[in-house]
Amino acid sequence: MIEWFKSMIWYEKLLWIISIVSTLLFFYQLILTVAKRSPDRTRKHIFSRFFSFKNIVAFLSMFGWTSIAGIYQNMPVGLSLAFGILSGLILMSVMSVLFYFVHTLKEIGNPDRN
Repeated sequence: MIEWFKSMIWYEKLLWIISIVSTLLFFYQLILTVAKRSPDRTRKHIFSRFFSFKNIVAFLSMFGWTSIAGIYQNMPVGLSLAFGILSGLILMSVMSVLFYFVHTLKEIGNPDRN
């Protein structure tokens, strides 16, 4: 396993480290989210949810794995990194919009049934 890591180019090593660490952090956050209730935060705008710690970890995870996949599919490094950044930004946007709408649903509450 050490020989496999030593045989990589520096940017490939960096992408693997980013991917593994951010994925472990993402799973840790997922377990903590399920295990305990987080305090209510008053983030009312979509843009304020865009740069949350959870979104940044998700971006790094998506960026790393997508860039690694691109490199192993023989894409040029620049295109692979651009594809990774684009997919990470799309994931951050989707997550921030999703958090925003879930928050607004919680504020509205359940409708009265007649």
